[in-house]
Amino acid sequence: MYKRFKAQSAIEYLMTYGWMLLVVAIVGGGIFSVVQQQDVQSTSGFTGGDIIVDNFGINADNDLDIVLRNTAAEKVEINRINVYDSVRYTEWLGRKDISIGDTTTVTLANVSEGDGANNLDVKIGYDAVGLEDLQVSGTISGSFEITETNSSIDESEKTPEDFQVSINNENSPVTENEAFNADYTIENTGDIDATQNIQLLVDGTEEDSESVSVNASDSYSGTLTWNTETGDAGNDLPYEVSSLNSSETGTVTVETAEGPTAQASANATVVEVGESVEFDASGSAEGDSSITSYDWDFGDSNTDSGEIVTHSYSSSGNYAVQLDIEDGNGFTDTDTVDIEVQEPASTSVLFDGSDSWEILQGSPTVDSANAEMTDLRASSDGNDNMVSFYYTDETATFSVEYTQTQSPPSESTVDRYYSIIDFRRGDGNSLFDVNVVGSNNIYVYDPTGTNQDFGDKRDKNYNTGISASGTHTIEMTWDGNAWNLDIDNGAYTRTMDGMNEPVDRVLFGGQGTSDSYLDGTHKYDIIDLTN
Repeated sequence: MYKRFKAQSAIEYLMTYGWMLLVVAIVGGGIFSVVQQQDVQSTSGFTGGDIIVDNFGINADNDLDIVLRNTAAEKVEINRINVYDSVRYTEWLGRKDISIGDTTTVTLANVSEGDGANNLDVKIGYDAVGLEDLQVSGTISGSFEITETNSSIDESEKTPEDFQVSINNENSPVTENEAFNADYTIENTGDIDATQNIQLLVDGTEEDSESVSVNASDSYSGTLTWNTETGDAGNDLPYEVSSLNSSETGTVTVETAEGPTAQASANATVVEVGESVEFDASGSAEGDSSITSYDWDFGDSNTDSGEIVTHSYSSSGNYAVQLDIEDGNGFTDTDTVDIEVQEPASTSVLFDGSDSWEILQGSPTVDSANAEMTDLRASSDGNDNMVSFYYTDETATFSVEYTQTQSPPSESTVDRYYSIIDFRRGDGNSLFDVNVVGSNNIYVYDPTGTNQDFGDKRDKNYNTGISASGTHTIEMTWDGNAWNLDIDNGAYTRTMDGMNEPVDRVLFGGQGTSDSYLDGTHKYDIIDLTN
């Protein structure tokens, strides 16, 4: 046995044992020898706890053995011993159980026999039943020295890694194509740093995993993910987050995802050839995911993409325009809008046989195929070129587009003019006309208006303020009670309230007042004539 240390002076100790003391003890079947040259071995402290130093000494391997005794009324577990001198430090890590009243021996491989007396501070860490991280400390004195500053770990006494799994949070329920996330924590309750593979199993199938390294008595938090797909919806599914040592389970609910609803519209469903149509898909509704694409098929072998697109048709006919949309989940939907494409308002009405026309004067050029008349003019030599059109539909709307290619000379007398379009009764009398008078502005002759003091029979001409140069559109509409005039799409409008009878003859071309005509030649084209 190690010599039990008692309260005595150093002189008494030396007188008893001489200059050299040989202690031979058998502890737990091992033989230890402690050689001290005129040194005193003693302990102090180690009070107020459940562990005391029962004995200590240098063993045959020149390592320090400390014999610890359990003075508690229950079993204790030693897990750490820290040893310090004035400049060095070492520790032992492990696990040793001591029953009530029993002892155990701990070997510190980094403490050896020294050349002289030395004091070592010792801290003993232990656990008792229901209590953890307890500590008792004191001092041992003797001919010892700390040879290395590091840990002395008893690997045979260490507990293997133990990865305990807990699920902290998850986002069930989810919809199809949405990610299910399970947040977890791993606590390594063992004594060994280790790495393990952590798995997420859904209904027995591994959906995600990651390799996790956790030091002894440390923890790690992470997230495992299952990316659901279309068709995963149904019953609640069991899932499990597991390590090699433990697992925790839960249930994930996958709900059916809602797809988008397509809605196709157009700003016009009856259009003419060449007319631009705007197609709009903004009325489409999203489902559980945003719409990612809008694809249009215009039914004439042409396609386009976008929420709002435009298209025009080169041929008349009926077209089913199809809209296909798709969202971020891969869900699709389709809608159609029907478009009727008509030929442009007939440019051959003037010459379709139901009505009649004639060259009234001169030699204007008439293109029957395109309903186009050119070289209509008034001239100072009296060689006016005019075309007269007789029509049978007295409720028709006349729309005339013309281009004036030459301006009249500047004249101050207002009795010189030429007509652009002249509306007449069957007896040949003019009801009203649109003309150019003196300056190069468009005028409207309205016999029901007030006297404008022009000084001749054209005293009821009204200046529209629109220059005659360039291309203009003149539209006359009979509403059953009066004629309504519109020049250049609303630039000038007038209702002839007193003109309450339809006309059956329209004159195109130039003519002058009395014997005086405009100087020079003036040309304008009737490009399109419809009713």
